[in-house]
Amino acid sequence: MTTTTTRMVPAATEHRERTREEGLADLHAHLLPGLDDGPASLKEALALLEELAGQGVRAVVCTPHMYDRRYRVTQEQARSAVSRLTEAAAKRGLRVDLYLGAEVRLTPESVDAWDAGMIPRDWGGGRYVLVELSMGAPPRDWLELAHELRVASGATPVLAHPERYPATVRDGALIETWVDRGGLCQVTWSSLLGLAGRGPKRRAIWMLERGLCHVMASDAHDLGRRAPHIQRSLAWVRRHGGESAVEALLANAWALLAGNPVEALRSIPWPSRRRTGWWF
Repeated sequence: MTTTTTRMVPAATEHRERTREEGLADLHAHLLPGLDDGPASLKEALALLEELAGQGVRAVVCTPHMYDRRYRVTQEQARSAVSRLTEAAAKRGLRVDLYLGAEVRLTPESVDAWDAGMIPRDWGGGRYVLVELSMGAPPRDWLELAHELRVASGATPVLAHPERYPATVRDGALIETWVDRGGLCQVTWSSLLGLAGRGPKRRAIWMLERGLCHVMASDAHDLGRRAPHIQRSLAWVRRHGGESAVEALLANAWALLAGNPVEALRSIPWPSRRRTGWWF
């Protein structure tokens, strides 16, 4: 089965240099207070942002849940929240650039909303949208919805934490099909440490070995159970995949943030030590 990896070429040099000079870009974090299952208050949001900054993050895409049955967050609410957080962070002296995005539940309603401009697209030049699935079975039409999103708006869907959905933990072919049809995958850093469980850790490694992971992000929600563990995870990647894997992952985050085309992403070099099916 052919994957996106075969179509990737090395990213522009400026992105590799920027990761060294300016730190990390985090494309998935629930920082905005009082909107979803992230921080409940501005104080908690600032504490989480300070932790991210301490781990070397210099740019964050704030991604509140949108078009989720639990959290009916509007674009206006999100814009107000990111403005308040940006102002408070500046007063605190936190040098982190904040961008407004969303973690969008993939449904017919959200596809229409994206097309109508109702979902924030302040990062990636509107070229990418972070989407998520239900933790139950994926909707039967999830691949068709992603195709419709790409055709109707030209946006490439980036699937958040595919290593954590029970369906994709059981069946990696679902992830391969997603990538074959033009989708990208974002793995959560802490999954590599086993903090989401053994199954997600194994699937995350499986994805790295097969070139199915395009970028990694914190998916940070708080300083407790869902805290960012970026530096510990980077050390894990460096130990098991090498410095080239670290550089490629960091460069891809900056490239997506800048709105570079998919073809500009770097493949993630990884020593393949397992055969398909060994883990599962």
